[in-house]
Amino acid sequence: MENTPSAAERQATLRRFAKDHHRPSYHFLPPANWMNDPNGLVQWQGAYHLFYQYNPKGAWHERVHWGHAVSQDLVHWRDLPVALTPTDGGIDDGGCWSGCAVNLGDHVRLFYTGVRPQVVCTATSADADLSTWRKDPQSLIDGPPPTVNAGERADFRDPYVWREDDGWYMVMGSREEGEGGLALLYRSDDLCEWTYLHPLLVGDPSIRDPFWPGTMWECPNFFYVEGLPVLMVSVQDKGKGELRYPAFYAGDLADWRLVPSQLGKIDHGDTFYAPLTMKDDQGRMLMWGWLQEARSKETQRELGWSGVMSLPRELFLHPDGALGQRPAAEVETLRVEHKEHRSVTLKPGGDNPLGEIRGSSLEIEIGVAPGAEDVFNLSVLTSPDKREETMIRYAGGVVTLDRSRSSQSEDVVKESYSASVPMTDGRLNLRVFVDGSVVEIFANGRVCLSGRVYPLHASSIGVRLTGACQIEQIDVWSLASIW
Repeated sequence: MENTPSAAERQATLRRFAKDHHRPSYHFLPPANWMNDPNGLVQWQGAYHLFYQYNPKGAWHERVHWGHAVSQDLVHWRDLPVALTPTDGGIDDGGCWSGCAVNLGDHVRLFYTGVRPQVVCTATSADADLSTWRKDPQSLIDGPPPTVNAGERADFRDPYVWREDDGWYMVMGSREEGEGGLALLYRSDDLCEWTYLHPLLVGDPSIRDPFWPGTMWECPNFFYVEGLPVLMVSVQDKGKGELRYPAFYAGDLADWRLVPSQLGKIDHGDTFYAPLTMKDDQGRMLMWGWLQEARSKETQRELGWSGVMSLPRELFLHPDGALGQRPAAEVETLRVEHKEHRSVTLKPGGDNPLGEIRGSSLEIEIGVAPGAEDVFNLSVLTSPDKREETMIRYAGGVVTLDRSRSSQSEDVVKESYSASVPMTDGRLNLRVFVDGSVVEIFANGRVCLSGRVYPLHASSIGVRLTGACQIEQIDVWSLASIW
Protein backbone atom coordinates (compact mmCIF):
# COMPACT_ATOMS: atom_id res chain seq x y z
CA MET A 1 0.00 0.00 0.00
CA GLU A 2 1.29 3.44 -0.89
CA ASN A 3 1.23 6.28 1.63
CA THR A 4 -1.08 9.25 1.51
CA PRO A 5 0.79 12.52 0.95
CA SER A 6 1.39 14.34 4.23
CA ALA A 7 -0.15 17.76 4.83
CA ALA A 8 3.23 19.35 4.12
CA GLU A 9 3.65 17.37 0.91
CA ARG A 10 0.16 18.31 -0.21
CA GLN A 11 0.81 21.99 0.44
CA ALA A 12 4.06 21.76 -1.52
CA THR A 13 2.17 20.21 -4.42
CA LEU A 14 -0.48 22.92 -4.30
CA ARG A 15 2.21 25.60 -4.36
CA ARG A 16 3.85 23.85 -7.30
CA PHE A 17 0.66 24.07 -9.36
CA ALA A 18 -0.58 27.42 -8.01
CA LYS A 19 0.48 29.33 -11.13
CA ASP A 20 -0.86 26.73 -13.57
CA HIS A 21 -3.97 28.49 -14.89
CA HIS A 22 -5.05 25.35 -16.75
CA ARG A 23 -5.47 23.33 -13.56
CA PRO A 24 -9.14 23.11 -12.43
CA SER A 25 -10.21 24.35 -9.01
CA TYR A 26 -13.63 22.72 -8.50
CA HIS A 27 -13.32 19.49 -10.49
CA PHE A 28 -11.69 16.56 -8.72
CA LEU A 29 -8.19 15.49 -9.71
CA PRO A 30 -5.36 13.91 -7.71
CA PRO A 31 -2.59 16.12 -6.31
CA ALA A 32 -0.34 15.12 -9.22
CA ASN A 33 0.41 12.43 -11.82
CA TRP A 34 -1.85 10.46 -14.16
CA MET A 35 -5.58 9.78 -13.70
CA ASN A 36 -8.08 8.19 -16.07
CA ASP A 37 -11.28 6.14 -15.59
CA PRO A 38 -13.46 6.52 -12.50
CA ASN A 39 -13.67 3.18 -10.69
CA GLY A 40 -15.51 1.54 -7.80
CA LEU A 41 -18.02 4.29 -7.02
CA VAL A 42 -19.68 3.38 -3.74
CA GLN A 43 -21.37 4.91 -0.72
CA TRP A 44 -20.03 3.45 2.53
CA GLN A 45 -21.01 4.50 6.04
CA GLY A 46 -22.51 7.71 4.69
CA ALA A 47 -19.50 8.81 2.64
CA TYR A 48 -18.97 8.76 -1.12
CA HIS A 49 -15.87 6.89 -2.28
CA LEU A 50 -14.31 7.55 -5.66
CA PHE A 51 -11.61 5.25 -6.97
CA TYR A 52 -9.79 5.95 -10.21
CA GLN A 53 -7.09 4.70 -12.55
CA TYR A 54 -3.83 6.21 -11.33
CA ASN A 55 -0.10 6.11 -12.02
CA PRO A 56 1.84 7.23 -8.93
CA LYS A 57 5.07 7.51 -10.95
CA GLY A 58 4.04 10.39 -13.18
CA ALA A 59 1.68 11.88 -15.73
CA TRP A 60 1.57 8.99 -18.18
CA HIS A 61 -0.38 5.74 -18.47
CA GLU A 62 1.65 2.84 -17.07
CA ARG A 63 0.87 -0.18 -14.86
CA VAL A 64 -2.11 1.61 -13.35
CA HIS A 65 -3.14 1.49 -9.69
CA TRP A 66 -6.45 2.45 -8.08
CA GLY A 67 -6.29 5.92 -6.57
CA HIS A 68 -8.84 6.74 -3.88
CA ALA A 69 -10.68 9.78 -2.53
CA VAL A 70 -13.63 10.27 -0.18
CA SER A 71 -16.29 12.96 0.13
CA GLN A 72 -19.20 13.76 2.40
CA ASP A 73 -20.90 16.10 -0.08
CA LEU A 74 -19.92 15.02 -3.65
CA VAL A 75 -17.85 18.16 -4.24
CA HIS A 76 -15.12 18.39 -1.56
CA TRP A 77 -12.73 15.43 -1.68
CA ARG A 78 -10.02 14.10 0.64
CA ASP A 79 -7.11 12.05 -0.67
CA LEU A 80 -6.70 8.55 0.76
CA PRO A 81 -3.98 5.94 0.28
CA VAL A 82 -3.75 4.16 -3.05
CA ALA A 83 -6.27 1.33 -2.79
CA LEU A 84 -4.93 -1.24 -5.25
CA THR A 85 -1.34 -1.76 -6.37
CA PRO A 86 -0.36 -4.38 -8.98
CA THR A 87 1.14 -7.50 -7.41
CA ASP A 88 4.48 -8.50 -8.90
CA GLY A 89 3.98 -11.87 -10.57
CA GLY A 90 0.29 -11.86 -9.66
CA ILE A 91 -2.85 -11.93 -11.79
CA ASP A 92 -2.85 -8.12 -11.88
CA ASP A 93 0.90 -7.75 -12.48
CA GLY A 94 0.26 -5.70 -15.64
CA GLY A 95 -2.00 -3.25 -13.83
CA CYS A 96 -5.19 -2.95 -11.80
CA TRP A 97 -7.56 -1.84 -14.53
CA SER A 98 -11.13 -0.61 -14.30
CA GLY A 99 -14.04 -2.11 -12.41
CA CYS A 100 -16.75 -1.49 -9.82
CA ALA A 101 -17.56 -1.77 -6.11
CA VAL A 102 -20.41 -3.51 -4.29
CA ASN A 103 -21.50 -2.57 -0.75
CA LEU A 104 -22.39 -5.84 0.99
CA GLY A 105 -23.36 -4.28 4.31
CA ASP A 106 -20.45 -5.44 6.45
CA HIS A 107 -17.78 -4.99 3.79
CA VAL A 108 -17.15 -3.68 0.28
CA ARG A 109 -15.98 -5.88 -2.57
CA LEU A 110 -14.14 -4.55 -5.60
CA PHE A 111 -14.33 -6.24 -8.99
CA TYR A 112 -11.59 -5.12 -11.33
CA THR A 113 -9.54 -6.12 -14.37
CA GLY A 114 -6.14 -7.76 -14.26
CA VAL A 115 -4.24 -7.58 -17.52
CA ARG A 116 -1.94 -9.76 -19.61
CA PRO A 117 -4.21 -11.68 -19.94
CA GLN A 118 -7.42 -9.80 -19.11
CA VAL A 119 -9.19 -11.47 -16.16
CA VAL A 120 -11.65 -10.49 -13.41
CA CYS A 121 -10.04 -9.89 -10.00
CA THR A 122 -11.53 -9.11 -6.58
CA ALA A 123 -10.54 -7.37 -3.35
CA THR A 124 -12.39 -6.72 -0.08
CA SER A 125 -12.30 -4.15 2.73
CA ALA A 126 -14.30 -3.46 5.88
CA ASP A 127 -12.36 -0.43 7.14
CA ALA A 128 -14.23 2.71 8.12
CA ASP A 129 -12.46 4.61 5.34
CA LEU A 130 -11.86 1.61 3.01
CA SER A 131 -8.11 2.18 3.18
CA THR A 132 -6.95 -1.44 3.58
CA TRP A 133 -7.76 -4.02 0.90
CA ARG A 134 -7.27 -7.78 0.77
CA LYS A 135 -6.87 -9.10 -2.76
CA ASP A 136 -7.91 -12.59 -3.80
CA PRO A 137 -4.85 -14.11 -5.52
CA GLN A 138 -7.10 -16.20 -7.77
CA SER A 139 -8.98 -14.72 -10.71
CA LEU A 140 -12.76 -14.85 -10.71
CA ILE A 141 -13.25 -15.23 -14.48
CA ASP A 142 -10.42 -16.05 -16.89
CA GLY A 143 -11.09 -14.17 -20.09
CA PRO A 144 -14.02 -14.26 -22.49
CA PRO A 145 -16.11 -17.42 -23.04
CA PRO A 146 -14.85 -19.81 -25.74
CA THR A 147 -17.80 -18.89 -27.98
CA VAL A 148 -16.46 -15.33 -28.27
CA ASN A 149 -13.52 -14.45 -30.52
CA ALA A 150 -12.34 -11.27 -28.82
CA GLY A 151 -9.28 -10.77 -31.01
CA GLU A 152 -5.57 -11.30 -30.51
CA ARG A 153 -5.60 -9.59 -27.09
CA ALA A 154 -8.78 -11.42 -25.96
CA ASP A 155 -10.35 -8.06 -25.02
CA PHE A 156 -12.41 -8.67 -21.89
CA ARG A 157 -12.52 -6.03 -19.20
CA ASP A 158 -14.24 -3.63 -16.81
CA PRO A 159 -16.70 -5.72 -14.72
CA TYR A 160 -19.91 -4.03 -13.59
CA VAL A 161 -21.91 -5.94 -10.95
CA TRP A 162 -25.45 -5.41 -9.66
CA ARG A 163 -28.15 -7.32 -7.79
CA GLU A 164 -31.54 -8.49 -9.06
CA ASP A 165 -34.26 -10.37 -7.15
CA ASP A 166 -32.96 -13.71 -8.42
CA GLY A 167 -29.24 -13.16 -7.86
CA TRP A 168 -26.20 -11.21 -8.96
CA TYR A 169 -25.40 -10.13 -12.49
CA MET A 170 -22.24 -8.89 -14.15
CA VAL A 171 -21.66 -7.28 -17.52
CA MET A 172 -18.23 -7.30 -19.17
CA GLY A 173 -16.90 -5.25 -22.07
CA SER A 174 -15.65 -7.24 -25.06
CA ARG A 175 -15.88 -7.58 -28.82
CA GLU A 176 -16.40 -10.13 -31.58
CA GLU A 177 -13.49 -10.09 -34.03
CA GLY A 178 -14.61 -8.75 -37.40
CA GLU A 179 -17.94 -7.59 -35.98
CA GLY A 180 -18.95 -5.24 -33.16
CA GLY A 181 -18.72 -4.56 -29.45
CA LEU A 182 -20.21 -6.95 -26.92
CA ALA A 183 -21.70 -6.54 -23.47
CA LEU A 184 -21.29 -10.05 -22.05
CA LEU A 185 -23.77 -11.07 -19.34
CA TYR A 186 -22.95 -13.33 -16.37
CA ARG A 187 -24.99 -14.50 -13.37
CA SER A 188 -24.10 -15.71 -9.86
CA ASP A 189 -25.89 -16.75 -6.66
CA ASP A 190 -22.99 -15.90 -4.37
CA LEU A 191 -20.62 -13.50 -6.19
CA CYS A 192 -18.07 -16.33 -6.35
CA GLU A 193 -19.23 -18.80 -9.00
CA TRP A 194 -20.26 -17.12 -12.24
CA THR A 195 -22.09 -18.54 -15.25
CA TYR A 196 -21.92 -16.93 -18.68
CA LEU A 197 -25.40 -16.43 -20.15
CA HIS A 198 -25.13 -14.56 -23.47
CA PRO A 199 -24.53 -11.04 -24.77
CA LEU A 200 -26.83 -8.51 -23.17
CA LEU A 201 -26.41 -6.54 -26.41
CA VAL A 202 -24.29 -6.79 -29.55
CA GLY A 203 -23.11 -3.69 -31.40
CA ASP A 204 -23.83 -3.42 -35.12
CA PRO A 205 -20.86 -1.71 -36.84
CA SER A 206 -22.93 -1.15 -40.00
CA ILE A 207 -24.98 1.50 -38.17
CA ARG A 208 -23.89 5.12 -38.59
CA ASP A 209 -26.84 7.07 -37.14
CA PRO A 210 -27.05 8.48 -34.48
CA PHE A 211 -23.49 7.23 -33.93
CA TRP A 212 -21.11 4.50 -35.03
CA PRO A 213 -20.99 1.85 -32.27
CA GLY A 214 -17.39 0.91 -33.05
CA THR A 215 -15.86 -2.56 -32.86
CA MET A 216 -15.14 -2.79 -29.11
CA TRP A 217 -17.11 -1.87 -26.00
CA GLU A 218 -15.42 -1.20 -22.69
CA CYS A 219 -16.53 0.14 -19.29
CA PRO A 220 -20.10 -1.22 -19.59
CA ASN A 221 -22.68 -0.15 -16.99
CA PHE A 222 -26.17 -1.61 -16.60
CA PHE A 223 -28.68 0.20 -14.41
CA TYR A 224 -32.25 1.42 -14.13
CA VAL A 225 -33.37 5.04 -14.29
CA GLU A 226 -36.89 5.31 -12.91
CA GLY A 227 -37.48 1.74 -14.03
CA LEU A 228 -35.97 2.12 -17.51
CA PRO A 229 -33.21 -0.44 -18.24
CA VAL A 230 -30.08 1.32 -19.54
CA LEU A 231 -26.83 -0.09 -20.88
CA MET A 232 -23.98 2.39 -21.11
CA VAL A 233 -20.78 1.51 -22.97
CA SER A 234 -17.57 3.26 -23.95
CA VAL A 235 -17.08 2.84 -27.68
CA GLN A 236 -13.69 2.00 -29.16
CA ASP A 237 -12.40 0.80 -32.50
CA LYS A 238 -10.74 -2.64 -32.18
CA GLY A 239 -9.98 -2.05 -28.52
CA LYS A 240 -7.02 0.21 -29.26
CA GLY A 241 -8.45 3.58 -28.28
CA GLU A 242 -8.27 5.38 -31.63
CA LEU A 243 -11.99 6.12 -31.28
CA ARG A 244 -13.46 6.98 -27.90
CA TYR A 245 -16.89 8.12 -26.80
CA PRO A 246 -19.54 6.89 -24.36
CA ALA A 247 -22.99 5.86 -25.57
CA PHE A 248 -26.19 4.44 -24.12
CA TYR A 249 -28.93 2.03 -25.15
CA ALA A 250 -32.24 2.01 -23.27
CA GLY A 251 -35.43 0.04 -23.77
CA ASP A 252 -36.92 -3.29 -22.70
CA LEU A 253 -35.49 -6.58 -21.48
CA ALA A 254 -36.57 -9.82 -23.17
CA ASP A 255 -35.03 -12.94 -21.59
CA TRP A 256 -32.15 -10.78 -20.40
CA ARG A 257 -31.45 -9.37 -23.82
CA LEU A 258 -31.78 -5.61 -24.20
CA VAL A 259 -34.15 -4.41 -26.92
CA PRO A 260 -33.30 -0.70 -27.34
CA SER A 261 -35.96 1.91 -28.02
CA GLN A 262 -33.63 4.88 -27.57
CA LEU A 263 -29.90 5.32 -27.96
CA GLY A 264 -27.40 8.13 -28.20
CA LYS A 265 -24.10 9.57 -27.10
CA ILE A 266 -23.66 10.36 -23.42
CA ASP A 267 -21.46 13.33 -24.31
CA HIS A 268 -20.92 14.92 -27.73
CA GLY A 269 -17.43 16.31 -27.09
CA ASP A 270 -14.09 14.53 -27.33
CA THR A 271 -12.96 14.47 -23.71
CA PHE A 272 -15.64 12.80 -21.54
CA TYR A 273 -15.00 9.05 -21.49
CA ALA A 274 -15.32 5.81 -19.48
CA PRO A 275 -18.23 7.01 -17.30
CA LEU A 276 -19.25 4.99 -14.25
CA THR A 277 -22.52 5.11 -12.32
CA MET A 278 -23.71 4.47 -8.78
CA LYS A 279 -27.05 4.66 -6.99
CA ASP A 280 -26.82 6.67 -3.77
CA ASP A 281 -28.94 6.53 -0.62
CA GLN A 282 -31.25 9.21 -2.03
CA GLY A 283 -32.11 6.91 -4.93
CA ARG A 284 -30.24 9.05 -7.46
CA MET A 285 -28.30 7.49 -10.31
CA LEU A 286 -25.03 9.43 -10.28
CA MET A 287 -22.33 9.36 -12.93
CA TRP A 288 -18.74 10.56 -13.30
CA GLY A 289 -16.52 10.44 -16.37
CA TRP A 290 -12.85 10.93 -17.16
CA LEU A 291 -12.11 14.27 -18.84
CA GLN A 292 -9.13 13.44 -21.03
CA GLU A 293 -6.41 15.92 -21.86
CA ALA A 294 -6.26 17.53 -25.31
CA ARG A 295 -2.56 18.37 -25.45
CA SER A 296 0.57 16.40 -26.19
CA LYS A 297 1.78 13.55 -24.01
CA GLU A 298 5.13 15.33 -23.72
CA THR A 299 3.46 18.41 -22.23
CA GLN A 300 1.48 16.28 -19.78
CA ARG A 301 4.67 14.57 -18.60
CA GLU A 302 6.50 17.87 -18.26
CA LEU A 303 3.71 19.54 -16.27
CA GLY A 304 3.29 16.57 -13.94
CA TRP A 305 -0.45 16.03 -14.10
CA SER A 306 -2.99 14.55 -16.51
CA GLY A 307 -6.70 13.83 -16.32
CA VAL A 308 -9.66 15.44 -14.55
CA MET A 309 -12.88 13.95 -13.23
CA SER A 310 -16.13 15.41 -14.56
CA LEU A 311 -18.68 17.03 -12.31
CA PRO A 312 -21.00 14.47 -10.73
CA ARG A 313 -24.01 14.12 -13.04
CA GLU A 314 -27.47 12.87 -12.15
CA LEU A 315 -29.27 10.70 -14.69
CA PHE A 316 -33.06 11.08 -14.90
CA LEU A 317 -36.00 10.70 -17.27
CA HIS A 318 -37.73 13.61 -18.96
CA PRO A 319 -41.56 13.57 -19.11
CA ASP A 320 -41.33 12.16 -22.66
CA GLY A 321 -39.23 9.24 -21.39
CA ALA A 322 -35.91 10.47 -22.80
CA LEU A 323 -32.77 9.93 -20.71
CA GLY A 324 -31.48 13.19 -19.25
CA GLN A 325 -28.39 14.47 -17.44
CA ARG A 326 -27.90 17.36 -15.05
CA PRO A 327 -25.20 18.39 -12.60
CA ALA A 328 -25.77 16.95 -9.13
CA ALA A 329 -27.53 19.52 -6.96
CA GLU A 330 -24.55 19.64 -4.58
CA VAL A 331 -22.52 21.50 -7.21
CA GLU A 332 -24.69 24.56 -6.51
CA THR A 333 -23.21 24.80 -3.00
CA LEU A 334 -20.01 26.08 -4.63
CA ARG A 335 -21.72 29.22 -5.93
CA VAL A 336 -20.25 32.43 -4.56
CA GLU A 337 -20.64 35.79 -6.30
CA HIS A 338 -23.77 36.12 -8.47
CA LYS A 339 -24.54 38.41 -11.40
CA GLU A 340 -27.88 38.37 -13.19
CA HIS A 341 -29.52 39.97 -16.21
CA ARG A 342 -33.15 39.75 -17.32
CA SER A 343 -34.74 40.41 -20.71
CA VAL A 344 -31.60 41.16 -22.71
CA THR A 345 -31.82 42.02 -26.40
CA LEU A 346 -28.74 41.02 -28.37
CA LYS A 347 -28.07 42.89 -31.61
CA PRO A 348 -25.19 42.58 -34.10
CA GLY A 349 -22.51 45.05 -33.04
CA GLY A 350 -24.32 45.75 -29.76
CA ASP A 351 -22.98 45.95 -26.23
CA ASN A 352 -21.67 42.93 -24.36
CA PRO A 353 -23.96 42.42 -21.34
CA LEU A 354 -21.30 40.28 -19.64
CA GLY A 355 -18.42 42.68 -20.10
CA GLU A 356 -17.89 43.01 -16.35
CA ILE A 357 -17.49 39.25 -15.85
CA ARG A 358 -13.98 37.88 -15.56
CA GLY A 359 -12.94 34.48 -14.29
CA SER A 360 -11.89 30.93 -15.05
CA SER A 361 -14.07 29.24 -12.39
CA LEU A 362 -17.60 30.03 -13.49
CA GLU A 363 -21.10 28.68 -13.94
CA ILE A 364 -23.15 30.48 -16.59
CA GLU A 365 -26.85 29.78 -17.15
CA ILE A 366 -28.77 31.24 -20.08
CA GLY A 367 -32.50 30.89 -20.72
CA VAL A 368 -34.01 31.78 -24.08
CA ALA A 369 -37.04 30.97 -26.23
CA PRO A 370 -35.24 31.06 -29.58
CA GLY A 371 -36.88 31.75 -32.89
CA ALA A 372 -35.83 30.07 -36.12
CA GLU A 373 -33.42 32.88 -37.00
CA ASP A 374 -32.03 33.50 -33.53
CA VAL A 375 -28.33 33.01 -32.87
CA PHE A 376 -26.03 33.78 -29.96
CA ASN A 377 -22.40 33.23 -29.12
CA LEU A 378 -21.12 32.89 -25.55
CA SER A 379 -17.34 33.34 -25.42
CA VAL A 380 -15.42 32.33 -22.31
CA LEU A 381 -11.73 32.38 -21.41
CA THR A 382 -11.40 35.38 -23.71
CA SER A 383 -8.19 37.40 -23.91
CA PRO A 384 -8.28 41.22 -23.71
CA ASP A 385 -7.38 41.44 -27.41
CA LYS A 386 -9.96 38.72 -28.27
CA ARG A 387 -7.33 36.63 -30.03
CA GLU A 388 -8.07 33.78 -27.65
CA GLU A 389 -11.62 32.69 -26.84
CA THR A 390 -13.60 29.50 -26.43
CA MET A 391 -17.02 29.89 -28.04
CA ILE A 392 -20.31 28.18 -27.25
CA ARG A 393 -22.61 28.94 -30.17
CA TYR A 394 -26.32 28.40 -30.66
CA ALA A 395 -27.95 28.55 -34.09
CA GLY A 396 -30.81 26.66 -35.70
CA GLY A 397 -31.32 24.25 -32.82
CA VAL A 398 -27.63 23.27 -32.70
CA VAL A 399 -25.14 23.97 -29.90
CA THR A 400 -21.45 24.06 -30.85
CA LEU A 401 -18.33 24.04 -28.71
CA ASP A 402 -15.95 25.97 -30.96
CA ARG A 403 -12.30 25.65 -29.88
CA SER A 404 -10.76 27.02 -33.08
CA ARG A 405 -9.54 30.17 -31.25
CA SER A 406 -9.28 28.66 -27.77
CA SER A 407 -5.49 28.92 -27.61
CA GLN A 408 -2.56 30.45 -29.43
CA SER A 409 -0.56 27.37 -28.52
CA GLU A 410 0.06 24.86 -31.31
CA ASP A 411 0.34 22.01 -28.81
CA VAL A 412 -3.40 21.58 -28.20
CA VAL A 413 -6.44 20.12 -29.95
CA LYS A 414 -8.76 22.81 -31.34
CA GLU A 415 -11.40 20.69 -33.05
CA SER A 416 -15.02 21.80 -32.61
CA TYR A 417 -18.06 19.66 -31.79
CA SER A 418 -21.79 20.21 -32.28
CA ALA A 419 -25.05 18.57 -31.23
CA SER A 420 -28.73 19.14 -32.00
CA VAL A 421 -30.73 20.08 -28.92
CA PRO A 422 -34.40 19.09 -28.56
CA MET A 423 -36.32 22.06 -27.22
CA THR A 424 -38.30 21.85 -23.98
CA ASP A 425 -41.59 23.74 -24.48
CA GLY A 426 -39.82 25.73 -27.19
CA ARG A 427 -37.22 26.94 -24.71
CA LEU A 428 -33.46 26.52 -24.42
CA ASN A 429 -31.74 26.29 -21.05
CA LEU A 430 -27.96 26.31 -21.31
CA ARG A 431 -25.66 25.67 -18.34
CA VAL A 432 -21.94 26.15 -18.96
CA PHE A 433 -19.25 25.26 -16.43
CA VAL A 434 -15.77 26.74 -16.92
CA ASP A 435 -12.92 25.55 -14.72
CA GLY A 436 -9.35 26.26 -15.83
CA SER A 437 -8.96 24.01 -18.86
CA VAL A 438 -12.38 22.34 -18.50
CA VAL A 439 -15.64 23.28 -20.22
CA GLU A 440 -18.80 21.24 -19.54
CA ILE A 441 -22.05 22.19 -21.30
CA PHE A 442 -25.56 20.99 -20.39
CA ALA A 443 -28.30 21.90 -22.89
CA ASN A 444 -31.90 21.36 -21.74
CA GLY A 445 -30.73 18.43 -19.64
CA ARG A 446 -30.72 16.42 -22.88
CA VAL A 447 -27.37 17.09 -24.53
CA CYS A 448 -23.91 17.38 -22.99
CA LEU A 449 -20.73 18.67 -24.63
CA SER A 450 -17.42 18.58 -22.80
CA GLY A 451 -14.01 19.75 -23.90
CA ARG A 452 -10.56 20.75 -22.72
CA VAL A 453 -9.12 24.14 -23.69
CA TYR A 454 -5.74 25.69 -22.90
CA PRO A 455 -5.52 29.48 -23.34
CA LEU A 456 -1.88 30.44 -23.65
CA HIS A 457 -2.33 33.59 -21.59
CA ALA A 458 -3.42 33.68 -17.95
CA SER A 459 -5.22 36.94 -18.76
CA SER A 460 -7.69 35.05 -20.98
CA ILE A 461 -10.54 35.14 -18.46
CA GLY A 462 -13.07 37.45 -20.12
CA VAL A 463 -16.68 36.59 -21.04
CA ARG A 464 -18.66 37.88 -24.03
CA LEU A 465 -22.24 37.35 -25.18
CA THR A 466 -23.09 38.45 -28.71
CA GLY A 467 -25.62 37.62 -31.41
CA ALA A 468 -29.14 38.42 -32.53
CA CYS A 469 -31.57 37.07 -29.98
CA GLN A 470 -33.90 37.95 -27.12
CA ILE A 471 -32.43 36.44 -23.94
CA GLU A 472 -34.87 35.87 -21.09
CA GLN A 473 -32.34 35.43 -18.29
CA ILE A 474 -28.61 35.22 -17.67
CA ASP A 475 -27.13 34.08 -14.38
CA VAL A 476 -23.40 33.95 -13.71
CA TRP A 477 -21.78 32.59 -10.58
CA SER A 478 -18.14 32.41 -9.59
CA LEU A 479 -17.52 28.99 -8.06
CA ALA A 480 -15.38 28.34 -5.00
CA SER A 481 -12.37 26.08 -5.04
CA ILE A 482 -12.91 22.63 -3.52
CA TRP A 483 -9.36 22.63 -2.16
